Amino acid sequence: MGLLRPRAMAGLAVLGLWLGSAQARAFVTIGVNQDPNPAMSQAINESGTVPAVVFNVDAPFGVRLLAPADGLITRWRVSLGRIFGDRHITLKVLDPEGGLRYRIIHSGPVEPLANATSNSNAVIYSFPAAVPIRAGQGIGVVPESGVTVSRMSVPPAEWKLGRLEPVPADGAAGTATIFDQTNPPPAVDLVYGLSADIEPDTDSDGFGDDSQDRCLGTAGTDRGCAPGALDPQTRTIVETRTIVETRTITPASALATLDPASVKFKRGRARLSARVSCPAQTAQRCVGTVAATTRVRRKTVTLGSARFSMRQGTSRTSTFSVPAVSRRALAKIRRVKVTLRLSSSSSTTTTTNGTG
Repeated sequence: MGLLRPRAMAGLAVLGLWLGSAQARAFVTIGVNQDPNPAMSQAINESGTVPAVVFNVDAPFGVRLLAPADGLITRWRVSLGRIFGDRHITLKVLDPEGGLRYRIIHSGPVEPLANATSNSNAVIYSFPAAVPIRAGQGIGVVPESGVTVSRMSVPPAEWKLGRLEPVPADGAAGTATIFDQTNPPPAVDLVYGLSADIEPDTDSDGFGDDSQDRCLGTAGTDRGCAPGALDPQTRTIVETRTIVETRTITPASALATLDPASVKFKRGRARLSARVSCPAQTAQRCVGTVAATTRVRRKTVTLGSARFSMRQGTSRTSTFSVPAVSRRALAKIRRVKVTLRLSSSSSTTTTTNGTG
């Protein structure tokens, strides 16, 4: 998936990655963020002849199924089995109203799925998104008939699965059927492999602050920025004398950005890497430092740092060695939650020719 493995809770993953820069940004993952084992999974045609919303209802202590705060779903994942023909699947945001009542708040785009009759019982599909979600709301999916959804075997037995059939329209509510160890199917430790990354959207422009918004604090329609603020734009001006003038506008300077999905360990935990990009701009280069830390038993552990200097409009992977003392500390934990801090500035080299 391109992310560092998060700290495990009850055999499942709850992920957090913080990036420190001029403004702090964060995302959180809700749901089941675990690589499935096809041998320990079932693949069920959940919709059959009638479409249905399927979702996880209850989980063991420490596994988060509901959004902790208002934000934006920027990516979601689902574990599927075989797909019979070209089909589709749709994300749903659900609001639990108490008891068995659930209201459909938002629907994501209809995502196409290609024919895949040779799939195993558990293959992860990942989709980018920009779907609003509020604190206390969860997620489900509507698979088209012919799409088999994985039910993964994940002890312990506190899991409960939900099903809304037929599918309510956005804004409407329905009564769910709940499956658990007292109401099979499924078996007592089965769970849908369904998760979503949620980011804040502080300026409410529909772009996640962590991975999508390039102009934090200023709402805009072009990746969170005003049109023309990021990429060179061509503008044609027609005057009364039919003179056509073309101007290209490029921003004077822009800060480097960090791709959270690129962060990963190498050689065990001896090296850490992250991809840094320098946007197109008038300034020639982006220069700065990327540094990483983590927390081990309430203590801050330094994972290293690396300097970078790159031309505008390019990207580069910064790799640095994790100190030996830090590697010994990491050996005490199975999952690592990383904090990355990116310091960046733009620069232009000026050459002056003189006489005398």
